[in-house]
Amino acid sequence: MAFYSTILSKRLWAVLWALFLVPTLLCGQPRSVITGSVADEHNRPLPNVSLFFKQAKRGTVTNSDGQFRLRLPETGDTLTASCIGYETQAIPIAQDRLTLSIRLVLADVPLNEVIVTNLSARELLQIYSCNF
Repeated sequence: MAFYSTILSKRLWAVLWALFLVPTLLCGQPRSVITGSVADEHNRPLPNVSLFFKQAKRGTVTNSDGQFRLRLPETGDTLTASCIGYETQAIPIAQDRLTLSIRLVLADVPLNEVIVTNLSARELLQIYSCNF
């Protein structure tokens, strides 16, 4: 009986070590990371540009120098770059393409006006409401 419990104990330890080591080794595998920069048509870096993969639903924002770093999804996907005042650009990404240089073009669409006042909601209602 002691012989069987020793073998069972060794097998149990082997299974536990395998369950512990396999996920650790898989997490240690290098992942493909795409890096790059975003600039305007005059080659000036653009900060705060939104970059995201549509299918993977993963994204990032460029830093103050227009640089970004983003982990690639397992399958080919489209990287979308968007910024207020610029045209949105969609770039198909292959697994072997690890650096990008994106140029955004100014959009000809005017932005809506915003009026900022220091009036309270009650004062605004009194000004703009009609009493019949």
